[in-house]
Amino acid sequence: MFPNQTSIRFTNRSSIDTALLELISIALDFNFVEIYYRRYSIDSREDKLSFCQRENELLKELLKEKDEKFNILAEQFPSWKNPASK
Repeated sequence: MFPNQTSIRFTNRSSIDTALLELISIALDFNFVEIYYRRYSIDSREDKLSFCQRENELLKELLKEKDEKFNILAEQFPSWKNPASK
């Protein structure tokens, strides 16, 4: 088992090198990757479609916000032209 200080430092990290994670997994005989795989995997075709549709909607919203900001700036600088309007 890990000494207490080492285990605390390990659990406080927001990221970890994959080679280090592999060594820790072997030493503890526990597959840490499985935890993240289950958390972030998309299993069914419907889930994938739903995920892509939601992501598409978010991207459309982001693009709309960027266009609105650009138009506000373009009003202040008339020499600018919106590349999307070509």
